Amino acid sequence: MRLCWKDRKNLWSQNIGSKVDFERRELALKNSKNSYASVKEKLKGLQQKLDFLSKQAQNNLSISNENTGDYLVKSKVGSRVYQRNLAKGEMVRSQIPNAVIAYSEKTACSKHASFARSGQK
Repeated sequence: MRLCWKDRKNLWSQNIGSKVDFERRELALKNSKNSYASVKEKLKGLQQKLDFLSKQAQNNLSISNENTGDYLVKSKVGSRVYQRNLAKGEMVRSQIPNAVIAYSEKTACSKHASFARSGQK
């Protein structure tokens, strides 16, 4: 766009061509410059937004990683899960036993162990 404008300017300075054509090229050059500046600012804004969202996602990941330990059920004594009373995705409630855990097959008792798998030791 700038080359066309320079060519027209040179022709106009030599009294070749019309003033309307020169002004049209000059206006097109100004419009192109404005469009370029606008897109450049938009790109800068999008990069800032991307950086913010990336940092936010990293923070969410670190928080999730820290909270993962809160949902892990471990037993200090050797036991086995014999029955799960909840389906995957079902909400855990404190009033209902979530699983049946026993120390041996003869002595079974109800415990709240929502994340244990069937057959897990």
